[in-house]
Amino acid sequence: METRIDATYDAKEISRLANDIWHEYYPNIIGLDHVEYILANYQSVKAIKKELEEGYCYYFVKQKNKNIGYFSFIERENDIHISKLYLVKDKRNEGIGGFIIDTIIAYAKDLSYKAVSLNVNRHNINSVAFYKKNGFTIKEEINYPIGLNLEFNDYIMEREV
Repeated sequence: METRIDATYDAKEISRLANDIWHEYYPNIIGLDHVEYILANYQSVKAIKKELEEGYCYYFVKQKNKNIGYFSFIERENDIHISKLYLVKDKRNEGIGGFIIDTIIAYAKDLSYKAVSLNVNRHNINSVAFYKKNGFTIKEEINYPIGLNLEFNDYIMEREV
């Protein structure tokens, strides 16, 4: 089945898709309170519009004109940083995530970046394994507070281009 990537500024649809994916995937990893906080503060229409204004690029992942996921990244001084990469449950483990990574790597290469980076929750073992399988290595372990006595417990991962 053909998978297509389309640039988007539709913050409302991104937020709706995020809500569905995050409620399905993340409660068992970080807890429902944490999920609700992230959706309200990082995946809301307002937060997505702010990121778009700051230069983040958002893309829908589509099959048969249906949104099956989304991702975003931003170009920084020394790398391209993947901010988000999410797929609906029934489309995971089909090679689509690898296709997205390959697309971002090719874009980075075309613009002469030397690396692509991302943050991933350390307890999200499936995603950590996915990124390692796709050539990323752990560069750093970080913890930083995000509010309401919650914090991100992430790995910073990087792949050379």
